[in-house]
Amino acid sequence: MDIRYMEYILTLAKTGNITQAAKDLYISQPTLSQFIRNYQTTTGISLFKRMNGRYTLTPAGETFCKYAEQIVELENTMNQAMQEFKNTRILKIGTSTTKAISMVTHLIPLYRKEFPNIDIAMSEGNSFTTMAKVVNNELDLAFGSVPSTDLYKGQMITLRNEKIALAVPSRLALCKNANYNYIHQLDLETFAKELHDAPFILQHPGSCIRYLADGVFRAVHMTPSVILNTSNASAIVKSVSSGMGIGFIPVSNMVLDPNIVYFLLDPPLYRIHCMVYRKKMEKDLPFQRLFEMAQEYTEQWSDLNPEVGDLVPRTQG
Repeated sequence: MDIRYMEYILTLAKTGNITQAAKDLYISQPTLSQFIRNYQTTTGISLFKRMNGRYTLTPAGETFCKYAEQIVELENTMNQAMQEFKNTRILKIGTSTTKAISMVTHLIPLYRKEFPNIDIAMSEGNSFTTMAKVVNNELDLAFGSVPSTDLYKGQMITLRNEKIALAVPSRLALCKNANYNYIHQLDLETFAKELHDAPFILQHPGSCIRYLADGVFRAVHMTPSVILNTSNASAIVKSVSSGMGIGFIPVSNMVLDPNIVYFLLDPPLYRIHCMVYRKKMEKDLPFQRLFEMAQEYTEQWSDLNPEVGDLVPRTQG
């Protein structure tokens, strides 16, 4: 039985008057009367007895109403619960750098205070894989880094640029006259000449910094000896400190260490911290607010653009 007809019977049971019940139900009296007659005839069960124009429940009618009330209440509860799902939206966000992960985890509780009906589903991966998921509509947006603004035209917003440093074990000949307290400069010709046989510790292929590093190797016609691939910049710093090899790291990961000398290449390498989003999403108010919050957060990043000759920070950024 359609739950609407349960409400017909419950309303007539409550009022006891067919005219008033029809009025409360916003249907005609003949329609209600016909329904009651048809139901009782079809089922062979009398739900009401009529006396002096008033309808009262039979024992069968009382049993019917007891269960019908539960069914109607359950449906109302279900509808309310489903309405919550209708008003709730899941925002799928990807991240591809440690800085992006830190930023998103910081922003989520603040963002959900403003948009409590938006749930965040967060995933991690390397830069190009994560950005590709946005382009393919598997993610709504992604925070991470890219090597060029040309890659995601019309779907990317730049947050900040960050220089990439070369971390070199201080025991190597290249560092003989270098002071580990300061950032030094290294041109590509000297890079190729001094480091062509050196071991390298690099990010996994598919990451932004690995893309930049591979571009340097191509530019100087050099095939590096890669002894370790890792996605963790801090692990690269520790490996360089132990003398294992040379690595490219974001300048925000530099830490003062007498076993490491840092160089900025000439021309310099940059990664672009950015937000990549699905097409047409920029018109979405919750998206606009998340972008504003990300901008405010990244304005605090003050260690992304050091110069040659600057002191190496004493603590990791």
